[in-house]
Amino acid sequence: MKKILFVSSLVLISGVFLVSCSKDNATSDPGALVGTWRPVSAHAVEVDSTISNNQNITDSTYSANAGTITFKSDGTYSLSDPNGDPPSTEVGTYTTANGKISTVPTSYTGDPGIPVEDASFSVSGNALTLVQTLSVPGFFSATATMHLVKVN
Repeated sequence: MKKILFVSSLVLISGVFLVSCSKDNATSDPGALVGTWRPVSAHAVEVDSTISNNQNITDSTYSANAGTITFKSDGTYSLSDPNGDPPSTEVGTYTTANGKISTVPTSYTGDPGIPVEDASFSVSGNALTLVQTLSVPGFFSATATMHLVKVN
């Protein structure tokens, strides 16, 4: 479950509506994604459901030893979640267009990779915000937001 939120919010994820600390300095430049990122927090809100409306699904904070995701300039990424159950890794490719990112996992260990489609991203300094709407037709729709910090 952690990996689902991590990936969904991250590229998960985590994916994604634009939120940043400083709107003046925020960018959706694909080059700003390059580097290694660690999740700091994630938040998901159910926005449409046959059961309820606008209900918090989860609020999570991550420790300093949480997993990381590395985006490379060649359009590949790698994800490591050593604290997952089971611990997992994932590699794949990513594309960006118009401030959105999509991923395609090509191999993984542990939990299966989850593709991310059209997640919004915003980078401000060493902070990355990913926002994505997740939907299960006929059941629910939720917006997941993940905040990450650049570690190198």
